[in-house]
Order: sequence, then C-alpha cells, then structure tokens
Amino acid sequence: MAEKVTTELNALRSALRATSTDNGLGEALYRAFIQQTLDAIYIYDGQTKRLLETNQAFLDLLGYTATEARRLTVHDIVALEQQRPSVTMHFQEIMDADRASLSERRWRRKDGTLLDVQVSANTLSHGKRQLIFVAGRDITERRRAEQRYRELFEDAPVMYVITESRGGAPVITDCNQLFLETLGYLREEVFGRAITTFYLATGELRTRESGYQLAAQGRYAPEERQLVARDGRVVHTLLRTAPEFNRKGEAVGTRAMYMDVSQTRQAEAELRADAAIHDLARNAMGELDFTATVQLLVDQLGEVTGADGCYIALWDEGQQRVIPMAASGAFRETYQKMAVVEPGERTLTQSVVEARRTLVVEETRNSPHISPHLAERFKARAMLGVPLMTGEAVLGSAIIAFNTAHRFTPEETARAERLSGLIAIVISKAKLVEQLKSAHAELSNAYETTLEGLARALELRDKETEGHTQRVTEMTVRLARELGVADEELVHIRRGALLHDIGKIGVPDSVLRKPSALTVVEMSVMRKHPEYAYELISAIEFLYPAIDIPYCHHEKWDGTGYPRGLRGDAIPLSARIFAVVDVWDALSSDRPYRKAWPPEKVMEHLRQLSGTHFDPQVVEAFLKLTDV
Repeated sequence: MAEKVTTELNALRSALRATSTDNGLGEALYRAFIQQTLDAIYIYDGQTKRLLETNQAFLDLLGYTATEARRLTVHDIVALEQQRPSVTMHFQEIMDADRASLSERRWRRKDGTLLDVQVSANTLSHGKRQLIFVAGRDITERRRAEQRYRELFEDAPVMYVITESRGGAPVITDCNQLFLETLGYLREEVFGRAITTFYLATGELRTRESGYQLAAQGRYAPEERQLVARDGRVVHTLLRTAPEFNRKGEAVGTRAMYMDVSQTRQAEAELRADAAIHDLARNAMGELDFTATVQLLVDQLGEVTGADGCYIALWDEGQQRVIPMAASGAFRETYQKMAVVEPGERTLTQSVVEARRTLVVEETRNSPHISPHLAERFKARAMLGVPLMTGEAVLGSAIIAFNTAHRFTPEETARAERLSGLIAIVISKAKLVEQLKSAHAELSNAYETTLEGLARALELRDKETEGHTQRVTEMTVRLARELGVADEELVHIRRGALLHDIGKIGVPDSVLRKPSALTVVEMSVMRKHPEYAYELISAIEFLYPAIDIPYCHHEKWDGTGYPRGLRGDAIPLSARIFAVVDVWDALSSDRPYRKAWPPEKVMEHLRQLSGTHFDPQVVEAFLKLTDV
C-alpha cells in the first residue's frame, strides 16, 4: 500500500513538473507552495479519498507523522457529523465549480479533538484521475472568540443593534434578543427595517454630514433616544453608537448600544413631580388663600406634565354643577366657560366624578365623556381627566389637555394620578385651612368683642374717663408698630392693653372707688392688682401671650416700680410702651379732681420721667409719633 502511494505521489510530481519548461523550477515551485505555506495542505484522490500528499503544517495541525498521513483517507480527518454523505456532496460541489470552493469544516485530530477550519478546495486533473487540492486554515480560536462575542452580544443587559447604510438609511442587519423582547418583535420583523422607524421622533436625528464628521472621530456622542414598542409603549434609552468602516475608511454602518433608562426617567419624573407638589403644598399652607393655592397647584401640574393646558374644577354635589377653580396654559382664558353648560350637556369633570376613575379622551369631538358642542369651545384634542379624591370623597377633577393628537402612555396616566392624589390632599387641607381661618376669625371677633365689653365694664366700675381703654389700646398698638413689633405680636399687645386693669377685679370697691387719698394699707391692696391680673390671665391659654401689659405696666425703668421691681430691659417691651401711653392719656384727660393738662405740659412731663419712670427710646418714639 505504501509503495502504491509513493508511485501515485511520483506521478503527481511528474504532472506538476510538466507544467514548467524547467523541471527544476517546477519542483522548486511545488516545494515552496506545498511545504512552506502556513496553511494545512493535503491532496487526495477523488475516487479513493486517500491522501496523496500533505505538508508540514497539515501534519503539525492534526498531530500525524508523514508516514501515518499516507495511510489516511478524507473520512479519517473529517468530523463524524460531516462523514460520508457530506464529503460526497462536498466533492461533487468541488467538481461542479469553476473556481475554488470555499467552506468551513470541522477536522478531527489524531487525538480525537476537533478543529474548526476554513477550507479552500479545487480539482487537479491527472490523466483520467481527479485529484482534490485542499488548503485549510485553523479558525478554532476565531470561532471561540465569535461564540464568546455572540454570547456577550445576546446576554448583554443592554440592547445591541448593528446597522448597514442602504440608500442613506441605517438598516438593521443584526440585533440581540433583549432588543426584540423589549420592543415585542420577532427577529425577522426587524431585520431589513431602518432603525429610525422605531424612533418616537426623527426631527432631531443626525444628518448624514454630521454623522460622518462624528464617525471620523471613531464614535458618536451619547444621546437619549425614545423607542416605540409594538404595543405603543415608549422606551427611554441612552444611545451610544460606534461607526463601521469599509476598506476605504468610509462609514458604512453602525454598532449601536441602547441602554433602557425608562425606569430611571420615570423615577426622576416622579421625584420631580413629588418634590414640586410637596414644595407647593408646603408653601400653600402659608399665607396664600384658597384660590391662590389652587392656581399654584394647576400651574405646577401644567409644568410637570408638559401639557398645553390644565384646569382644576370642583364638583358641587348639592347643585350638581361644575365649579371651575383655576387653569393654566391654553385654558387660562377659557376655562370659566366650562361652568356654562346647557341642559343635557356633559362635562369631562362630571363624567370623571360619576365614574370615580381616570378617563382618557383621545378625541374630544368624538367621546362619550364630553358633549361635542362643549368640546367645540376649546382647542384641546386629547384630554386626561383624573378624579381628585380624598378617601371615598370626590372633590372634583384635574384635567390635562393637549391641542394635538396625543397618546397618554400608562406611565403618564400613573404619574397624573399620583399628582392628582397629592393635589386632592392639598386642596382638601387648603379648604380646611380656609374654613379654620374663617372660624378663627369669627371666634377672634367674638373674643375681641368680649374683651372690649369686659374692658368697658372695668372702666365703669373704676369710674375711668369714658373711652380711656379704647384710646390707650389704639395708641399702644400704633407705638408698638412704630417700634418695629411684628404684626402677630400686635394682636397680643392689643389684648393686653384692653385688659391692662383686669386685676382690679380683685380690689374691693371700698378701695377702688374711694374718693379721697388711699392709706398706706389701702395702697398696698391697690398695688396687688397686677398680681391678680397674672392669676386671672395665666389660667387662660388663649390670653396668656397678652399677660405682659396687665402684669408689668406699673414697673419703672429705674427699678422702683411694682409688683416685682423690674429694671430696664427686664421689663417686657409691651409693658414699657403701654406705661408711656397710659400716663399720657391720664394726664391728657379731665378727671374729677383736676382738668386735663395741655399737650406741651404732658410731653414735657414725659421727657422729665424718661430714664427713670420710662424707657428713653420709647419716649423718643412716642414724641415723634405725636409730632411734639
């Protein structure tokens, strides 16, 4: 058998030498081509499939010696799954081809391991015999790398898409499974389609020129891109793209990576919305009235949703009618017309209140939720009506509107419902605050009226000059304001001034109404009225902040006053203010035992007592206030 193989090899060599006029040159070419190439080469008989010649690269690749190789057939080196039927078919393809046949095969080494090989095969005629010339290149590592790349490509946590430029359009030639699963398509449905057909908007796509300029840098700048799924969902992605070049260095396609950031964007939007509404809610609980609060809420709703117009309307269950409260955007000038409803007409707010759920109106002029005649008054084409609910109570609705066709995504609807829930809470609290303010005002008025009546009763008992309490109260408040006292403190100062002599309730009539001078004992009794005032007022929480004037208005700047002998700034400011005003009014008024002093004399007296009886700064402010 070995002798026969040697004979066949010699015949082959003779045939090769016959191709050259110089036999030595033909032999040299044969050796250079066969033995020195890095590719594995073997020649086999097309009929017997026996190997006739091999080069060293073949022997090294498969682990055989030259002697062992001469005993092999093609079936010995081809993988079992590519055995006889496959080899026969492949041989026929080679015989029928006009040029070298290219394919990828699996060869089996001497130790049984398999190699992936890229094969080039051609026929050589030797008489009536057909010889097959085969060159093989080991691509096992390349295949493994490709497999690893494919696994990474398919299992990546981001969407990968490969495109090829066809007629200027980026056509999809490959993508991973995550891209298909995210958008809900099959592979055959996306291959051959331009990637831009999956974009929500194409108005800001890169131009061909700008794309090529970026491609020259080897990458495209990251950008956000919104993809539209089969079911209409909008998928927010962060796109990073790298160009593919041909041999001329021209950008002919892209490798694109889309990272799904929908949840991040949704969470950011919700956080922004929550923060905005919570900030607004905190501010709304300040000095704003109910109407101003609702206006701020609807303005914020419009800003967060990006709608063309929004409005908030409450529902009057008793009269079965809509009460427009506030609007933003396109509705700011027209929303009041929503209250003008003809008999039989239906507003979206009414439909929302009755349904007690969110209603989507994709086309206002063709919806059962709003009367066509009513819809014609407005530009809005698409609306979302969300109920404003606190517990089981429906307060009204928040309406979000767009002037052009708009599809409300589930994310938009959910966000609007969350916002409306917060708005309902704020409105409910604002209404409660408004009611409390009204009740508080009524109660305060009742208290003030009671205090004024009590002060008048004290005047009558003490035989004070008529109107003394009212005059000193008004002047004390004016002087306190002049000295920079905060408005909220003026309320307590007013009440303290009204009740400055309430402690005299505890002084016997025999002392209080005695027409002649008081004895030392009687004076000690009289001087207890500030302490009586303290005992009376400190037990009443509502009046306690007003206690300083009734308790301390007889204290003196130099510490010689009573009941505690306080000195200087230790005396509450309100009491120091009232002390000046009280003496001023007493000296300026007629009394049974004397006539009123002239204004100049009164003011001179106050100046003389400044720094002893009175706070100098208070006296100075009082003189400026009275223009003396």
